[in-house]
Parts: sequence; structure tokens; C-alpha cells
Amino acid sequence: LDPTDEPTALARACWPGGPHAMREYEREVLPIVVGEWSLATDNCAMWLSGFNDNVPSFPRVECDYVPCVAPYMGSEQPGAPPNRTKGAQGPFGMGGESTPLYGNCPVDKAWPHDDEFTTELAHNQLRAYGYAQGGWFFWNFKTELEPKWDYLKATAKGWMPFDASDVAAVGGEMC
Repeated sequence: LDPTDEPTALARACWPGGPHAMREYEREVLPIVVGEWSLATDNCAMWLSGFNDNVPSFPRVECDYVPCVAPYMGSEQPGAPPNRTKGAQGPFGMGGESTPLYGNCPVDKAWPHDDEFTTELAHNQLRAYGYAQGGWFFWNFKTELEPKWDYLKATAKGWMPFDASDVAAVGGEMC
């Protein structure tokens, strides 16, 4: 999760060595299951690495922020909804912060041409992971804030085809 430039991020989505390397590995070792992947290219998602915590020295980009959603377990929870008059509030973990600020929650940083980039990223990943004999699974079906971690929002935005198991639907060659 170290975003650089768009071409590098897109290339990293591909299986090293292409589909032939994947098939060779599966033939000689074991079937591959690609799991818990998403369309995110950073780790800005709130609490991705733990409550009010992140991996040390991360995130490496300035995260975007959006208004936090209403708490789904009720507003009687301590600190919920996040106070719009207060900045970051502890306790914090050992890594970088991943916490609400002034009622806004961190989300993945958008690329300059985010819809086009994210669609190409999704298609590269689907083409690469479609060769895995054991299959693949996306990180999450639905989230509150993060469309790049949310299968339903990703299909609604057109980043991923409705039937993601149809590798032909994304077209193109293996990257």
C-alpha cells in the first residue's frame, strides 16, 4: 500500500510473470486463492489497521476526509457521533493515526482521474486473479464510507462488472 504513480500502481495489480507463471505455480505447488483484495491503493481507510491506529510510517499520502456516518449502533455510544468541534482524540496505537477529525473520517485518497484509474485497476486485478484455480474473494460486500473496499459501490460506480466472475466482461489481455 505504497502509492506511487498510476502506471506503477496498475502494473502492481498484475500477477508477476503473467498467467503462465500462475498456472505453473498451481501445477507444481498448490491451487491459488486470492483473498481480501480491494481497489484501494493506500491504507487511509479508517481503522483499517486497528482502532485509531495505522501501520508505523503510514499512510504515505495525505488522506481524503468525508463526513462520518451516523453510528449504526446508536448515538448513545461514547464519542458517537464524532464531535465536529474536536480534532483527533485518543487513545492511539503505535502507528500513524487513522481517526476522525472534526467529525470527518479518513478515506482513500482519490487519483486525478479516479473513475478511469479505478476501473482499469479493477479490470487488471480481475484479469490477473481470474486465472487462479482456487478463485478469489473481494474484501467486503458493503462498507459505510469506502467505495474502493465495497463491492456493491464498486459495481454501482462501474469500476467492476456486475458479474465479476466473467473475466471476458473486463476485456483486454492479461496485463
